[in-house]
Amino acid sequence: MYTDMEWWTKIRLEVLRGESSKREILRREGVHWKTLAKILKYPELPGYRMKRSRPKPKIGAYLEQIAQIIESDKSQPKKQRHTAKRIYERIKESGYQGGYTQVREAVRDIKRCKKEVFMPLVHNPGEAQVDFGYALAKIAGFLKKVAFFVMALPHSDAFFVMGFERECTESYWEGHSRAFEFFGGVPCRISYDNSRVMVSMCRDDMGRRLRGKSGTKAELIVEDRQVFLPLPPSPFDACRKQPTRANSLSLVRFDDNDYSVPVVYAHHEILIKGYVDRVVLCHGPRVVAEHKRSWGKEGVFFNYLHYLPLLERKPGSLDYARPLSGFDLPECFHLLRRRLIAEQPKEGGGIREFIKVLRLLEDYPMDRVKRAVEKGLGMRVHSRDAIAQFIVPRPYTTFVLDGRDHLCLVKVGAPDVTAYQILLSEGGAL
Repeated sequence: MYTDMEWWTKIRLEVLRGESSKREILRREGVHWKTLAKILKYPELPGYRMKRSRPKPKIGAYLEQIAQIIESDKSQPKKQRHTAKRIYERIKESGYQGGYTQVREAVRDIKRCKKEVFMPLVHNPGEAQVDFGYALAKIAGFLKKVAFFVMALPHSDAFFVMGFERECTESYWEGHSRAFEFFGGVPCRISYDNSRVMVSMCRDDMGRRLRGKSGTKAELIVEDRQVFLPLPPSPFDACRKQPTRANSLSLVRFDDNDYSVPVVYAHHEILIKGYVDRVVLCHGPRVVAEHKRSWGKEGVFFNYLHYLPLLERKPGSLDYARPLSGFDLPECFHLLRRRLIAEQPKEGGGIREFIKVLRLLEDYPMDRVKRAVEKGLGMRVHSRDAIAQFIVPRPYTTFVLDGRDHLCLVKVGAPDVTAYQILLSEGGAL
């Protein structure tokens, strides 16, 4: 009877309107005076309220296990997280004897307690926030985990996103440099999330207007830029620098991978500059080698051109040189090698001359050397010097007087050819 909302409302209105006294209601309805006091206090049924939680002896011993399962699910994709039913099945395997309802209620209560509450913040123009995250991306048909750098301007809600192979110092710096360039300035204050150290649709998103904002992102970012610091006059060199020494194999190690330098720099000091896309190797102020950055481990990356001078000193290693393994020379080079060996009976002479031809690749691209070798084969001349003559030199430029007005003042007199007439006179030939 006490859970009937219609009855509750009828009794409440009778007393409040003065249609019946409290004493009359108590006598007629047979209710306790405390019950009538609740009816007059609450416009709706307050429901049953226990002074203390009912003990749950069956589920109590498993609450910590349930909480651990829910916590570990946070790092999993949503479709792979445990449902209450799956948690129920797991703790049953651990000895739980209770019902599913208690498990479902426990899961609901734990999740509700763990929901984060946020403080509303004020976002001033010119301030930024930076964070790194991870996502699965399909690259060349394969799913892989990609790190992405995000810089956001909370005032305008404009953002910049860029994907990287890994979160590291150089990707961190590269992301900042690219974001400053994208926004057109340097934020005066940047907040960072806890960090261990693809430009996507960022520009299209500038036309969107957020609820409660006075304009589009593109309009609001103007206020951010008014507070920004100017960009540096020259771009920041977003790399990780590491001094080292090239070993006897003319290799240097960076980020657990080996990269080659020209053999002349073996045993020399090398400064490694690791960018997100390349590795630049310097000796003093000079760049001596550059390789595409590898994000794998324990790789060895050769540039065969670095080892050609060493081949000339050690011609016997030509067929076994690791930097040349897998390097497919055009067929004309193999024919040239066979002819040189046949023409030079002295042991090793033909191989040495062939290596000298290969060294032309240090100064000229493969297609130009290939055409020269083919021409030499056609004319049956095979030496390095002969083939070098067939490499088409770069075209000469025409000298013009534009911008050189001072040269117009130079006067060159005409030659006097009458002096040559003496050669035609008698005895002139003597």
